[in-house]
Amino acid sequence: MVTVTFIAPVARTLCCGRSSVGLWINWFTQSGVEGLKSLPAGRARRWPFEHISTLLRELVKHSPGDFGYQYSRWSTELLAIKINKKPAAKPFAAVAVCGDCVAKGSVNSAYP
Repeated sequence: MVTVTFIAPVARTLCCGRSSVGLWINWFTQSGVEGLKSLPAGRARRWPFEHISTLLRELVKHSPGDFGYQYSRWSTELLAIKINKKPAAKPFAAVAVCGDCVAKGSVNSAYP
């Protein structure tokens, strides 16, 4: 066990909180160097990218008016609403992935 007298000077040197130093020491003690490696950023996708991409490609082949909306162009929000109405859709996953796909331009029907 590392004593508090050791943690405080390390925290001052690194300009961080003692609790942060304690966490890093704990991770190293429990898992060695592997415990210090970063985890992937963000949460894992709930839907495979290919599935969402296929759904979006099919939707953008039509105008929102074909589905009863009064808009002439698709927006990220409108695509998310439409995808969330699909039977197998999980609400929050579709919104997050939908925005990413549209921002990358991967669902524009002009780009195969």
